Amino acid sequence: MSNFVTLSTALTALRAAQTGIDVTSHNIANANTAGFTRQRVSLTTNTPYDSAVGPMGTGVGVEEIARIRDTFLDMRLHASNSALGSMEVKADLLARTEALLGEPDFGITKELGEVWATFDELSLRPTDKSVRLTVLSALDTLASRTRTIATSLDALGDDVRLQLNDSVNKANDQIQQLADLNKMIASLQGNGGGAPNDLLDRRDLLVDQLSRSLGASASYAEDGSTRLNLNGFELVSGQRANLLVLQPDNSLLHPSGSTVPGGGRIGGLQAFLVTPGGLLEGVKQQLNDFVTELVTQVNMQHAAGVDLNGAAPAAPPAPQLLELTGGADTLAVGITDPDLLAAASPGMGQLDGSNAMALAQLRTKPAAVGLPVIDEAARGLITDLGAQVASARRQAAAEGGLNSAAASARRDHNAVSLDEEMVGLVTYQRSYEAAARVATTIDEMLQTVVSRLGVVGR
Repeated sequence: MSNFVTLSTALTALRAAQTGIDVTSHNIANANTAGFTRQRVSLTTNTPYDSAVGPMGTGVGVEEIARIRDTFLDMRLHASNSALGSMEVKADLLARTEALLGEPDFGITKELGEVWATFDELSLRPTDKSVRLTVLSALDTLASRTRTIATSLDALGDDVRLQLNDSVNKANDQIQQLADLNKMIASLQGNGGGAPNDLLDRRDLLVDQLSRSLGASASYAEDGSTRLNLNGFELVSGQRANLLVLQPDNSLLHPSGSTVPGGGRIGGLQAFLVTPGGLLEGVKQQLNDFVTELVTQVNMQHAAGVDLNGAAPAAPPAPQLLELTGGADTLAVGITDPDLLAAASPGMGQLDGSNAMALAQLRTKPAAVGLPVIDEAARGLITDLGAQVASARRQAAAEGGLNSAAASARRDHNAVSLDEEMVGLVTYQRSYEAAARVATTIDEMLQTVVSRLGVVGR
């Protein structure tokens, strides 16, 4: 009886070693697979039997193939993913906005400087038509550049809206995938087949992605299924997926009828577009305020002089030097006849250029008490945005460091180490060889009993 039990024990050792080799091979094959969690064979001793000399072991059993996963590390990374996703989007979009201003080589301040320079030149040569044409050309270039910036900001907003729509569609697809995986995982575990580790890895990878893109968080049921939440609103529960709808105002509508605050990259895109108070709207408002101030002061000072014909500029609704019918994208030069430029002060004659000098001095002196200096207003627009970009980049870099630390901690715990797997592979190989040797020995012993027992003396 003992030999047969020992043979069975050797068989369990062979199976355990073979399972270990299979799992190690699977780990090595997926060492570079995104989201893969290393697996380990959990072994347990079999129930002993009562032998003549006492309880005797019957070998080893494979209890489970376990994933080496730490839920705390997952939760820590998911929280960081949401913050980093939002900050990265903010820094990127603000940087793109800053680039559209074209400072310092192709922006408003350069063209504004050209306008002041031509007014300076006009004050010295007030009757020179070529100088007058140069003034109108500089003003037209400034207006054209301003309109280009304004329309580029609108185009950036349209591009971000498309990006937001694509991001929401992708998130909805992942939410549905997660619900489908819940069904498969619960079905497999419910049938007593053990934990489907590779499906759990796919589940966790989707949660990682949704935490980064949407700011979602997850909790897990005993059957392995995931419950996904976004700021208190349920997105996935069991096999049910609650898909989000992007509204015309860029908000997210939950199937319950409530508006869901987005997080992660989607939340960052929403914060850029939201009105009132969004980042894009803030920049556009600053640009509109600057252009309005520019038009007001230039027209106010221009109206204080007389043109080449000795006449004062006509009051509105007649054309003014600069016209603005809406936002910054409507800025235009209202005068096309260079003779209508009011370079002189009233009663001073054609050779006077004092009003043109006053127009040039608007760069450092406002047209009236209490008004801002135009050049300072232009620099304020640029420096405010630059400060926002620098702050957003610092925040993103700081959160990126925390995220990298969280990802590294989880990777050190979860990821496959090829060196460790090679050691395990050799261990299982030696175990398999030893168990095979035991089986061979028992086989030889049984052969002796069957073939030779009772032969002596015949």
